[in-house]
Amino acid sequence: MPFLITIYVLIIIDAILGIGSRIRILDDLLTQPISKSTALWVIIIGGPIVAIVCGVGTYYYIMRNED
Repeated sequence: MPFLITIYVLIIIDAILGIGSRIRILDDLLTQPISKSTALWVIIIGGPIVAIVCGVGTYYYIMRNED
């Protein structure tokens, strides 16, 4: 079940980005190219932070709902 929820969330994010890229106000923001150095910093710093937050959240959820 959690796998399906993940897929649904990814579909919703994709739909929001697709709709947002059609809106004139958000068009420039969502379709501008990103430099390699910016993308690299986002992946190197953001990736582990997201992994740690999700891992800690999952651990606490499992410990709280352990029967």
